[in-house]
Amino acid sequence: MTGAFRQHFMHGRTVDEDTGLLRDETGYAVNAEPVHVSAGTRIKAIDDSAFRIFFYAEKIPEELIYTYTYEPESNWTAYCAHVSEYEMKAGEHVVPVSGYIRTVIRDRDSAESWQDYFAVSGNELPDIITPDQSALISRVRKYTEPDDLKLILLADTHYTVNGNWEKTAASVREVQSDCPADAVVHLGDFTDGMLTSEQTKEYAGRVINDLKDTGLPLYACLGNHDVNYFRDNRERISMRECAAFYLGRQSCSYSVIYPEHHLKLIFINSFDPDRHERYGFSFRDVLWLQKEVHSTPKNMKLIVFSHVPPLPGIHVWSDTILNSSRVMHILEARQQRIPGSILAWIHGHNHADQIVTEHSFPIVGIGCAKLEYFTDHKPTGASVYMRRQDTESELLWDYVLINAEKQRIRFLRCGAGTDRTIEKGAAV
Repeated sequence: MTGAFRQHFMHGRTVDEDTGLLRDETGYAVNAEPVHVSAGTRIKAIDDSAFRIFFYAEKIPEELIYTYTYEPESNWTAYCAHVSEYEMKAGEHVVPVSGYIRTVIRDRDSAESWQDYFAVSGNELPDIITPDQSALISRVRKYTEPDDLKLILLADTHYTVNGNWEKTAASVREVQSDCPADAVVHLGDFTDGMLTSEQTKEYAGRVINDLKDTGLPLYACLGNHDVNYFRDNRERISMRECAAFYLGRQSCSYSVIYPEHHLKLIFINSFDPDRHERYGFSFRDVLWLQKEVHSTPKNMKLIVFSHVPPLPGIHVWSDTILNSSRVMHILEARQQRIPGSILAWIHGHNHADQIVTEHSFPIVGIGCAKLEYFTDHKPTGASVYMRRQDTESELLWDYVLINAEKQRIRFLRCGAGTDRTIEKGAAV
């Protein structure tokens, strides 16, 4: 849970009493990430200095789920001014109800970690409870065949405080323990990319570490939020740094071969904020893709993964996708030359499910793992599903079974949405 991590102070900042948002103020420091506490928790500064408490409720504000909204501090809590204590007081503070808190202290260079500055007692946080995954586990067991490559697939986690990531991670661990997969694939947008680069890496690192804790290799695509570019964020992360941090690689585009399954998985970068056309594929990546496709043996099938879809017609955020026609031509040429060799192109970004079968191979969109439901800003033909906090629909990810010989991909859904299957290029 969020409370298990170390929250650090931001110096020269405090909390606005009217909004609960952070603001600059010399002489003060505050933990930017709220700390999760239970009712009756007693908090006291170790050196008995004075501090103020600002309280945030666990109920997620509905506009964050049901409208196109990004909370500027990635803080999915509800500020409670009436419970907060604005006066600087020394001694012990008692938290009246469960929720999250920020504490404002007098600024001092030695104050770094919230956990090192305060003595806390009586903070008994509940275990993470996720919906019963037995139905998904049963379907995975029913449909798995010996030659299947098994993937845990998710997209657009957009980690936030009080979001649904911890429940998503717990559900992945539960299913993985009963039905071991071969790898995890994340299609990008680990966070909102609106915080400092340090905070973004902290939050994204939690997602990455949780997925690696499954014991599986993690393959990921970079999302447009992952470069810390969103909403004119000044602390951008360079593409080179992104490749190293998120992917553990020198390049943002790469491939993985599973010879025993006769499969090559291609991961291609689809966003660069330094280009005029930010969405799409660089000329360098087009040449790289061409070499990857041409060097693949005839008996090996290909699946392409990206964050942004390859076609402008299913992308509402721009009229064009750089080099869309070029990457499609490379793949369709192989498909024409070796029928059935391109099993699918799978992407995230749209925060919606979709299967486009108008080309020689299917293009599959994956809904967002973030708890979200709204129907605007979606391409024609896409599906979104009602999502509610503290229900099974809070989750959304897929257990994927890929059978190269039968040219079949099964997407078995955890949470909101339905199972989907494509076979020999068609949705069945």
